[in-house]
Amino acid sequence: GGIQGRYQRYSNNCKIICDGMRDIGFKQLLPNELQAPIIITFMQPKNFNFNQFYDALSQKDFLIYPGKLTVADTFRIGCIGNLYEQDMHDTIDAIKEVLNELQFRVQ
Repeated sequence: GGIQGRYQRYSNNCKIICDGMRDIGFKQLLPNELQAPIIITFMQPKNFNFNQFYDALSQKDFLIYPGKLTVADTFRIGCIGNLYEQDMHDTIDAIKEVLNELQFRVQ
């Protein structure tokens, strides 16, 4: 697919993650029209323990990134590289499993 093919795949990956995370209850930092299909920043909900969330996802072989903002608690999910549509769906499924295991409901 070349550059255009990768862009389309990354854009599709980004949409799957954004839609899935929104369905769970997470809020993106940026609106969709400003979101680049590389890495998505999500706001951490109140009473959210990022380290616990990160460790539980990591144990399922899914790695996310801590946020780098000073004005808000965030975390990031990447959607580029050797990642495809099924990987994105698997990520959302793993996030749902972890939230269930941690008994955390996003509000």
